[in-house]
Amino acid sequence: MESITLIENEALFLLTFSGAFCNTCQQHGYQRAAGDLKQQIDQIRNILPSGKGT
Repeated sequence: MESITLIENEALFLLTFSGAFCNTCQQHGYQRAAGDLKQQIDQIRNILPSGKGT
């Protein structure tokens, strides 16, 4: 669970950090990038063992 949180924090930091350098793109691309990031995190969660079993 801790590793997933670390991945999320890192990814969100990178997304925010890169967004700070691209103010013009931020309006158009930020929501899409956030959605893509959420999908990737969900995929990672499905791959990693959750301890609950499937």
